Amino acid sequence: MSKDKKHEHDKHHEEHKHEHEHEHKHHDHDHKHDKHEHEHEHKHHDHEPKHHHDHDHKPPHVLLEEMTNKYRMILAEMENQRKRFEMEKHEHSKYSNFNLISDLMPSIELFETVLNSKNVSEEIKKWLKGYEMIFHQIWNVLEKEGIKKIQPHKGDEFDSRYHQAVDSVEAEDVKAGHIVNTIKPGYLLRDRLVQPAMVNVSKHKTN
Repeated sequence: MSKDKKHEHDKHHEEHKHEHEHEHKHHDHDHKHDKHEHEHEHKHHDHEPKHHHDHDHKPPHVLLEEMTNKYRMILAEMENQRKRFEMEKHEHSKYSNFNLISDLMPSIELFETVLNSKNVSEEIKKWLKGYEMIFHQIWNVLEKEGIKKIQPHKGDEFDSRYHQAVDSVEAEDVKAGHIVNTIKPGYLLRDRLVQPAMVNVSKHKTN
């Protein structure tokens, strides 16, 4: 064998030996690492707290009573939620047409004003008679929906919840703070105000 070939052979042998030693060391390292992790997991498992459940030591009748009370509370809460839902649903249905009726009322008032017109010809009166029937039909529908007219009378006490004072006037036959006359009626949808009645209110007479 020539010197060059021998040199190459020795070199290749050394490299192979070095790789073998490196792989062996790497294998030993992985083995030690796995062993360390296994020991760590085993120690961690040994140190895990042992949970004791109180109900394991309670008599069956006590557990049964606790579960019964818990289910009663759940059922009671479910019933309360159902009642709240029904109440909200009912309230919504009561006033679902509020905006529509509120927008409709000016036209209703104009209709009523025309029907109450005075000093018109006989021909116009005949026309108004026909429209009056239509108006009553419309009003019957509104009443079924819960609309109510606020029409205070002379001498009624002024109530700011339902009345709006347009002016204060002196009236000898009406107490101060009471209604002298109604300029325009108001309207309620069930118990909710659509628009207040416009009124004049009596005031103390000045000397």
